[in-house]
Amino acid sequence: MTHTLRVAFEGCCHGELDAIYGSLAAMEKQRGVEVDLLLIGGDFQAIRNRDDLNCLAVPPKYRRLGDFADYYEGRKTAPVLTIFIGGNHEASNFSWELYHGGWVAPNIYYLGAAGVVNVNGLRIGGLSGIYNSANYTKGHFETVPYDSSTIRSAYHVRQYDVYKLFNLREPIDVMLSHDWPRGIYHHGNTHSLLQRKPFFRREVQSNTLGSPAAENLLKKLKPAYWFSAHLHVKFAAVVNHDEGRRATPSAEMIEKAAAGNSEEVVLELDEEETAPVAVVVENGDADEIQLDLDDDFENEPVMPLALNHEITVSPEKNNDEIDINMDIDMEVEPTPADVGAPNAGADQANPEDQIAITAEDASSSEKAETVVMQPRNAAIGVSPITIPVQPALPNTTRFLALDKCLPNRAFLQVMDIPVASTPSGDDLEFCYDAEWLAITRALHPWLSTTKKQRPLPRDEKEVAATIDKELAWVKENVMTRPTGSRIPRNFEQTAFRADDKGQQETLLHDDPQTRAFCEMLQIENKIYPGSK
Repeated sequence: MTHTLRVAFEGCCHGELDAIYGSLAAMEKQRGVEVDLLLIGGDFQAIRNRDDLNCLAVPPKYRRLGDFADYYEGRKTAPVLTIFIGGNHEASNFSWELYHGGWVAPNIYYLGAAGVVNVNGLRIGGLSGIYNSANYTKGHFETVPYDSSTIRSAYHVRQYDVYKLFNLREPIDVMLSHDWPRGIYHHGNTHSLLQRKPFFRREVQSNTLGSPAAENLLKKLKPAYWFSAHLHVKFAAVVNHDEGRRATPSAEMIEKAAAGNSEEVVLELDEEETAPVAVVVENGDADEIQLDLDDDFENEPVMPLALNHEITVSPEKNNDEIDINMDIDMEVEPTPADVGAPNAGADQANPEDQIAITAEDASSSEKAETVVMQPRNAAIGVSPITIPVQPALPNTTRFLALDKCLPNRAFLQVMDIPVASTPSGDDLEFCYDAEWLAITRALHPWLSTTKKQRPLPRDEKEVAATIDKELAWVKENVMTRPTGSRIPRNFEQTAFRADDKGQQETLLHDDPQTRAFCEMLQIENKIYPGSK
């Protein structure tokens, strides 16, 4: 028997929890529906205090607390179970304290560097961070206080964590990654993507945009759904794993897709209108647009972005505060068009109040987007929200990437996902995943906290046998507990309050959740050695 979970996916959070929860509440009120679960694709920014701000990889002048401290300190409570992964704008000290996953606030759960959980039978996997080849094969060597290098390398994906996910054998329903799987743009509307993000052209052509680690996981795990963020643009795709990867478009096709040409058919639609997805097809005519009927992620009505809904009233914000756009590793000069154009549908902002900052978009140092950040008091626009999404076809993956939480941006989407199990009650069953716990036990000896990563095992049969052995242990020692596989609601505040003026030193806190997790699995606590 199947049931349906109403799942919301948010792209990049950037600390805007009030706006996100307010938008969901407005949609629920208007449509008379209730969202069961919120997934966030990274750049969550769980900033508890000024100490955490010093561990956030953005220039000091752009650092701000955001909304999270209110949820951490209990002044507000998340109205829906929220599960998120990390991106490249996180308090890396807090992320490391919960390396194995855990509650960052009541009802808000971090999946860890990598993790798998179950919500009412929906199996959700996640990989935090972004790919960087220079640090991929290293251990998790970074520690506080971070320097100018380790504050960035701390959020780079590690091969060890990918390897753990790669050993999953049971099907994954939903997979989360911050950066896109490399090559995913070959399975969706490449034309539209390059019209909106023309500076992706070179990397799409060379097939270097995105994460090769995530690409390998996509091919191996073949989840029903894969959600990403990071590039600050909405993009939908359908991967048919029986067909293999579509051919990389030629240079001529990429050039035409980015620049347009007089012969092709261009669907000129407002943001509130919809159209079927166009895809670049192998061996097709370069000027031909082929319509894909999988438009569930593209066709959508719009809903207002609610900042001041009665459930989550946001306090007054400082007008000088700004939103941060991705990495700030490079500096490029803004073009006149970028500086002069306000967001569509928003009040005209004073150019003197606007601040141009630079974005590092995925894998290369060659691409950077200059964006203009609106003042915090600018008019609020619209956020597209849609329901439902049809069930994924066998051996296919529906991919969706969304933008960040800003006016007139496609940052939030709601969908109905069928789950092949029956819930035992009205409350969501939020549970550990037995196979993931077994993998964690089996591969824990390879978790390195130094720069040198111990070579990962190569004998697949031996690894599989070890995981099977540990799975039997998990079933006997974890699943038979009085609480069974349920994840305990054991959040505790470990850091000083945001308004505490006395604390100065950056510290690593011994989080009781990490300690309890290691005790449950009877593994060494490598996150905080000596913890008792």
